[in-house]
Amino acid sequence: MAPAQDQATWSGQIDISGLRRTFTRGARSRTVVDDCSLSIEAGKLTVMIGPSGCGKSTLAKLIAGYDKPDAGKITIDGRAIKGAGRDRLMVFQESALFSWMTNESNAFFGLRQSGQITKQKVIEVESFLDQVGLLRFAKRFPSELSGGMQRRLEMVRALVNKPDLFILDEPFRGLDAMTRALMQENFATMFDSTRCTTLFITTDIDEALLLADHLLIMTNSPMKVADKIVIDLPRPRKLATIFADERANRFKEEALNLLYPEAMRAFEAQAAPAV
Repeated sequence: MAPAQDQATWSGQIDISGLRRTFTRGARSRTVVDDCSLSIEAGKLTVMIGPSGCGKSTLAKLIAGYDKPDAGKITIDGRAIKGAGRDRLMVFQESALFSWMTNESNAFFGLRQSGQITKQKVIEVESFLDQVGLLRFAKRFPSELSGGMQRRLEMVRALVNKPDLFILDEPFRGLDAMTRALMQENFATMFDSTRCTTLFITTDIDEALLLADHLLIMTNSPMKVADKIVIDLPRPRKLATIFADERANRFKEEALNLLYPEAMRAFEAQAAPAV
């Protein structure tokens, strides 16, 4: 695994101010993100949690540059984000591996596209694959991997490109409980070794507390930040033992107290008859 960056070289600081995104279809319009301001600190793993459908994925796509806001500003290390760029990489809920390529070729795809394949890069990619248990599957194809293994390969493909910001939108959704727990701990290890600035989106409070340095609690749509909790629990963390720590339980209670009213608003909005 590649060594972690020195703190002085951390990059990927995201600053957002007054963000708004409204979607219009015919005579109807819906504001999904409104007056949203937040910061994602360089070298930290920031987890965003909120009710399903509140706008988390929309905000992630705005940060990635796949969509544009109607108002407000997003910067990365002080530079305005005006579109997609190599400094930001995103892993979606659905797999984006190329089925016709070997797993090894998938891992090297970004490096090959940018002409960055060197002997040192080959060593780094093989180290990443070995770390996540995929080196012996390098010559096989994605269809020969389990869902969890495919997720690991996608993360390797992203991290070998050393983005300034790594965005993950519920990457372990749909995995069985055991595989998901293993993936969470595996990803935590990968983050600790690279300290790549990361935005991780989830609706799972236990997952959030396992991973987060900073936890952003988001409101129901139109979405903004309800609160931010600094999760200063020691690393490495394990799901099996994390809640033996009384502070972890206090963080969980605090987060749930903030999330509950937003979840109720989302439920009531979904249950209300259409007008």
